[in-house]
Amino acid sequence: ETRRRGTLARARRAARTRPVSFSRVRSATRARTPRVTARARAFAPSACIRDAGNQARQSLSVAKKNRHALMSGAGDSGAATSSVLFSVHKHLQQRCAQKSAAYLACKKNDQNPSSCLEEGAKVTGCMIDLLKELKAKCPDSLNKYAECMDYRSNKFDKCRAEQAAFEKECPL
Repeated sequence: ETRRRGTLARARRAARTRPVSFSRVRSATRARTPRVTARARAFAPSACIRDAGNQARQSLSVAKKNRHALMSGAGDSGAATSSVLFSVHKHLQQRCAQKSAAYLACKKNDQNPSSCLEEGAKVTGCMIDLLKELKAKCPDSLNKYAECMDYRSNKFDKCRAEQAAFEKECPL
């Protein structure tokens, strides 16, 4: 057993003092980035892809800037984050139950997406009206609860204190 420890210690020391070959690192990174010739650029749809990528990056940066806006009630971008929806789920269940049931019944009867647009719009309108009302009534507690849910990956058991404060300020 003492011989093993000595061998392991020698192996560890040797691994620490081994010189690093930077030529392998440079060649590995060079191999991953393919070269594109001018002719390939002219015939490939990369300009369209590049434009789409730029648009996606721009919309992502705008989304990052406005991420806190919906939680705090500063703006109405029309898209609630999952943490906000998880935070107000009890209110949504109570307020929009009939409209949601009508939408689900429509979807069950007819699989055509265009046939249930009216019912879907009613559910969305109900949700947006509820969010506006809650932001006007209790913005601070809703914001704290939504931020906790966002930070804790939408796990209710980690945000019980914020949930209690929100439900006390905004009862069902």
